[in-house]
Amino acid sequence: LVSYMESHDEERAAYKQIQWGTEILKTDLTARMSQLSVNAAFFFTVPGPKMIWQFEEMGYDISIEENGRTGRKPIKWDYLYVPQRKQLHDTYAKLIALRMDEPEMFSSTATLQWKVTDTDWENGRFLTLSDADRTKHVVVIGNFTDTVITTNTTSFPKTGMWYNYMNSSETLEVTSITMPIDVPANNFKIFSTFQPR
Repeated sequence: LVSYMESHDEERAAYKQIQWGTEILKTDLTARMSQLSVNAAFFFTVPGPKMIWQFEEMGYDISIEENGRTGRKPIKWDYLYVPQRKQLHDTYAKLIALRMDEPEMFSSTATLQWKVTDTDWENGRFLTLSDADRTKHVVVIGNFTDTVITTNTTSFPKTGMWYNYMNSSETLEVTSITMPIDVPANNFKIFSTFQPR
């Protein structure tokens, strides 16, 4: 099955943020693009083929009704000159590189574990991905709220040195398989047992 976050049949996520998001998502571009990065972190780290709708990777926020539902929409290459949108674009690129560089993590033999509670958004969302041999692991921690959180229940498959996949110069010494991790508002962290290429 092909999974996607946006398509030609619905309003885009960035447009929905402006219309129906919390106050900060309605008014702050940095918060909006950061939140879309969290969405992408969970989207791309789940195995299976993905579809990206045009300009989704830059937070396209033009309504589907612009110039009529099937009318021509503005081309927004200028989004790449907006630092927050460029950062979202670069996040997409880095997450796609993870899939391309580590295909065994996304094969049918990989193991995926979720830790999600419908009503407990304040404690974060977690995803753990392991290759078939359980020699490589990725842990994704997402904060979908407007405040910094400390996740007291972040589970790691093993102790030892882990790498911040989005910033390879940052490492984390995992001393216990359950550790607290601070995650900024509308943000995420990805840790891997292997160094990013």
